[in-house]
Amino acid sequence: MLDFGDTRGMDDATALERIFRVDIEPEADIARIRLVRVVVAESSDHPELGEVMMQYGGGKARAELGAWLAARGLLGPEEDVDPELQADILLNMIFGAVLAKEMGDLSFPGGERRRAYMRQCIRVFLQGARAR
Repeated sequence: MLDFGDTRGMDDATALERIFRVDIEPEADIARIRLVRVVVAESSDHPELGEVMMQYGGGKARAELGAWLAARGLLGPEEDVDPELQADILLNMIFGAVLAKEMGDLSFPGGERRRAYMRQCIRVFLQGARAR
């Protein structure tokens, strides 16, 4: 779902676009959505599958993204800011609407509109996260 490759030298927005794979190829995007659909569908009968997905998918992504945000100084000056909570907010901003659309809410557009939405989420998050 995420790509934490080398983001050194990139501005924050460009780095987050890479991490969130905003420019993912349509075929790869379809494959990742299909994986999520299968896990969601099968988790009701096999709760251990959902737990594994959270541990190695969502939980791992949240921890890695939180650590990345902290390392980049994007959590603000607050001492009580939880990096994983900030990561969760950004993950939900980006993937919440995208996955809702792919899981059946057809009101959310795809293609270039999806990419524009993801880029705007990144900008909104960075404007709110940066210390003023």
